[in-house]
Amino acid sequence: MTRIFTTTVAAAALLAGAATAESRIDTTGATLNENEVTFTNVTADADGYIVLHEVVDGQLVAPASIGHTSISAGDNVNVTVASDLDLPEGTQFAAMLHVEDNGNDTYDFADGSTDVDIPAMNGDAPVVVMLEATTEMMVEAEMMQDTVTDMVDVSVVTVKGDVVTFPTVEASQDGYLVIHSTKDGAPVVPASIGHKAVSAGTSTDVEVKLDAPVVAGDTYIAMLHTESNGNTSYDFADGMTDVDTPVMVNGEVVAVPFGG
Repeated sequence: MTRIFTTTVAAAALLAGAATAESRIDTTGATLNENEVTFTNVTADADGYIVLHEVVDGQLVAPASIGHTSISAGDNVNVTVASDLDLPEGTQFAAMLHVEDNGNDTYDFADGSTDVDIPAMNGDAPVVVMLEATTEMMVEAEMMQDTVTDMVDVSVVTVKGDVVTFPTVEASQDGYLVIHSTKDGAPVVPASIGHKAVSAGTSTDVEVKLDAPVVAGDTYIAMLHTESNGNTSYDFADGMTDVDTPVMVNGEVVAVPFGG
């Protein structure tokens, strides 16, 4: 059971005080399922969009696009973009990052538009990758049908003092299950009150020891983070620049509320 909990305030706070990596689109292991392209990881230094464009005679067709989906600042895992056009084998297309620049939370970039969501840049170059629909991408998409989807199951959470047990946690890569308290309905971040390492795959009966006993009636947040800085310890706090970023699925933080 996948549950995603996100608010604009929470998502922004999660990455406050932490410097994000250079924006990039990881095409390693990208899959194509009919007209849906899935990228294993998209890193952005600001909220925005990953946008698909046609490629004709080796040239990217712009500003017109054939599909887009929103992404959040930080690492976004398993991002799926639906194309308006079929993408049969041999079709060339491009993926480009844009920044949510005009503040209306919708993708805007078209002929005649004056208030647009500008392309994301690394230095003087736009963040764009050229792709071609291949049999390998399609085969990998079929194999992905049986792969793990990031999720935290809170259907039957067991609480014993300062230890919380979750029946199932699924992670697409090694990382951490992190517990946050809440205030006014939003997670208190980046501070956490407990965490437990989880391995890629399915983990059962995951116990997380908290800093203090659970308070009956209070709401807590269970959130997944990726072991992204390679030191195999959980790092995410004010002022840190090399952090274990929250797991994102289609631009949303993978997190779920549960009660004490």
